[in-house]
Amino acid sequence: VHHSAGHGFASPFPGVGGPAGLMMGAAGGGGSPVLLVSNLNQEAVTPHEIFILFGVYGNVQRVKILFNKKDTALIQMSTPQQAQTAQNHLNKVVFFGKELHITLSRHSQVSLPRDGQEDAGLTKDFAQSPLHRFRNPGSHNFQNIYAPSPCLHLSNVP
Repeated sequence: VHHSAGHGFASPFPGVGGPAGLMMGAAGGGGSPVLLVSNLNQEAVTPHEIFILFGVYGNVQRVKILFNKKDTALIQMSTPQQAQTAQNHLNKVVFFGKELHITLSRHSQVSLPRDGQEDAGLTKDFAQSPLHRFRNPGSHNFQNIYAPSPCLHLSNVP
C-alpha cells in the first residue's frame, strides 16, 4: 500500500487510488445531494479534511461528523450529480488508513446545529468557501475529474 505525503490516501498499487472500472460521470436526474460516509478514522479526520477530499468531485456545502458515531459523516454537495460523482470515485478508497464506505443519504440537506447546541466543531458550513473548484459553469475543472492517484498533475505553471 502506498501513501501520498500528508493526505492520508492509500493505494493498493501505484497509479490507482480506488476500485478499477468506476464511471467518471455522474448519474442523471434526481437523487440526494447528501452522502453518508462511514468507516472514517475518527482519530484523524475533521470536517476540513473531508471538505478537501470531497471538494475534488464537487462543491461541498456542509460536513457533519455524527456526534454519537464519530466514524460516520454526512456530506452535502451542491447537486445530486456531484454527490454521485464523489461516491463513484471515493467509495472503497482508503483514507487515513480506513476504507471509506459511501452511500447516498435519504436526507436532502445537512442541518447546522441550533444556537447553543453542543457540536464540538463536528459540523462546518463550507457554502461560501473560496476553495470551491466548480463555481464557474463550463469550467475545465468539470473535465478533469479522476480517481485518487499518487501522480500529481500541474498546469499553467510559468
